[in-house]
Amino acid sequence: MPSLGAPVRPVLGLLATMLLLVAGTSPALAQTPPACSPGQPQFVQSFADLKQRVGARMGDPLECQHTDASSGDTVQHTTMGLVYEHSGSNAATFTNGWEHYALMGDQVVLWRNSSVNPPQPTTDQAAYVQQTFPLRSRLDQLDEQLISIEQQGRAGTLDDVDQSQLGGMIDDLTTVGDQLANTPTPSDLMPYAQRWVQVQQGDLAAATALVQARLTQVPDERETNLADAATQIQARNEAREAATLALSQVLPVTYTPVTG
Repeated sequence: MPSLGAPVRPVLGLLATMLLLVAGTSPALAQTPPACSPGQPQFVQSFADLKQRVGARMGDPLECQHTDASSGDTVQHTTMGLVYEHSGSNAATFTNGWEHYALMGDQVVLWRNSSVNPPQPTTDQAAYVQQTFPLRSRLDQLDEQLISIEQQGRAGTLDDVDQSQLGGMIDDLTTVGDQLANTPTPSDLMPYAQRWVQVQQGDLAAATALVQARLTQVPDERETNLADAATQIQARNEAREAATLALSQVLPVTYTPVTG
């Protein structure tokens, strides 16, 4: 397995959005919908539960849910795609052709590839995700602290921040970066890993800018450094979103609806 060495600027290969589901990967797309009972078609049972979690992405039902005679799967076409549940499974799933949202227990998982069922991680993939989880969690914790300090600077109370706190954060970020770079990475997770390196780099640049802002007493210089910190924090957040997108093209990720 390759190790993630010097950070490189990855090109995130987005899967082309398919207008139609890949032939043979989804149950009975061409089947003529059976007649519905009186009234408008609606989502029921697990399909209704999935709709409540996924929302508008799932669209509105075009037919009543029914069993496909050839596969035994429960299916229902919508204005945005297809909802299905394989015979013998309890996972209601919606797909628009390249995105899949499946209700697994009390959470919705999302993946972006042609697999009908949630892809299962290989041993190497599972090991990488497990080994880097504490590092990714630590970066998120440090980012929250950086945001709080940047907001203190905007409020005019940056001098209340302990300089040793910022120095300790830079040490932590450097250590996390080294550990991320030295973790053996499966080749198909390399784009995901590279995005997390960018997250770490953004946090480190933000922390450095905040140190410079804390040390100077020149208002214009402090303002410039605070603006730089805010820019770096935004860049790291974009890199984090890109990391989730990269992972979802290989393995399922937890789907969190955007609110507000």
